[in-house]
Amino acid sequence: MQEKNQETDKAIEEKNEDSFEFVKEKIKERPINKRKLLRRTIITAVMALVFGLIACITFFALEPIISNWLYPEKEPEIVTFPEEQEETMPGDMAQTDHDLPGAEPDIEPTPVPPQKVTVYERVEMTAQDYSKLYSELAAIAAGMQESMVTVSGVTADTDWFDEVYENKAQSSGLIIADNGIDLLILATEGKIRDYEQVMITFHDGTVAEAVEKQADPSTGLCILAVRLSDLTAETRSSATPAVLGSSNSMTLLGTPVIAVGSPTGSTGSVCYGMITSNSSYVNLVDANYRLLTTDIYGNAGATGVLINLSGQVVGIIDNTYNASDMKNQISAIGITELKQMIEALSNEKVRASIGIHGVDVTAALSESLQMPRGVCVQSFEMGSPAMICGIQGNDIITGIGVNVVNSMSDLTRALYQYTPGEVVTVTLQRKAQDEYRTMEVEVMLSELK
Repeated sequence: MQEKNQETDKAIEEKNEDSFEFVKEKIKERPINKRKLLRRTIITAVMALVFGLIACITFFALEPIISNWLYPEKEPEIVTFPEEQEETMPGDMAQTDHDLPGAEPDIEPTPVPPQKVTVYERVEMTAQDYSKLYSELAAIAAGMQESMVTVSGVTADTDWFDEVYENKAQSSGLIIADNGIDLLILATEGKIRDYEQVMITFHDGTVAEAVEKQADPSTGLCILAVRLSDLTAETRSSATPAVLGSSNSMTLLGTPVIAVGSPTGSTGSVCYGMITSNSSYVNLVDANYRLLTTDIYGNAGATGVLINLSGQVVGIIDNTYNASDMKNQISAIGITELKQMIEALSNEKVRASIGIHGVDVTAALSESLQMPRGVCVQSFEMGSPAMICGIQGNDIITGIGVNVVNSMSDLTRALYQYTPGEVVTVTLQRKAQDEYRTMEVEVMLSELK
């Protein structure tokens, strides 16, 4: 009986299997489409590349902003030099206080008893006296060397054998300020203009790379900047900015000076002499600079500075304005007239220009020639704002904007208050028949080039 039941169950299972035979399927894998797979792979790679490029561009664009937000960079300090009082020439004294209406009458000064003065007819100096004298001069020059640097223009080149070598040109530079971020150096741009890299060698032998901040196309001077972070603490402490003196004093004539830098053409050279003339001026665009001449014989391409016996800079050596028969005479541009330009270059201020060459109409000339006080226009640059607005030769400029102009130094100082592209009112006096008439012209200032 049990065997019969088992046979019956087996028969039922076989019948069930036969009944569901039609629902059994065999799943086959879809064949691989290689072209479609390749296309998808390329699209994925391109999308990944595009995404990466966008991410890189976004990072580089936002990284400075985020860095400045998280770690704000210190702003450089404004470089300023104290203003000097212009020395009044004897012939320029128009009137004194007691000449003014309503002024108190002169009070007789209390007589001063004569002082006893001892005059030495002859002073005997021994070799030891001369040695001591020159030792003291050498000490002054040595103290100045810490403010001097060697500026090297460097360009890599190849010789006939395809070997790389460096082409260098050297000149002397002057450390003039520390703005908290950079050490600022005054140098001659023409010595480094055509070179790929500018290197600065300090007094202690440290070498660092510099970048040019600003240049003055009129004088050919420029400001180079060396990052303080690129210098050691020892170099930063020894590289002291120079003290700028004055070239405005009429007592400068005949005083001893020391030429430091490269007066002989070799860096680190020193020469002694005295000021032989300080009454000449270099007439440049919108400015006149005092020219100091000395009895020092040096190199025609000399660079460096003239210092007085107090170690103060009185002039920047520049022999390009020497007479043809005095090419090796050491001459310098007075530091007083250069201070404003150096200050503007240090603060990266673009100098505005009206484009004239002029001469001062002093109080003495004004009185003797019956001319208004101001700046007499001798000539102007072609295409300059002065030419475009109709300023003529022999016009006398008496004002720029709200600034009164009595001299070229006043005109230069006034122009530093404006920026290129700004429109200002220039007041001038123009001679018509036998009298001068006041005129006002609108001038759009340009950039000095």
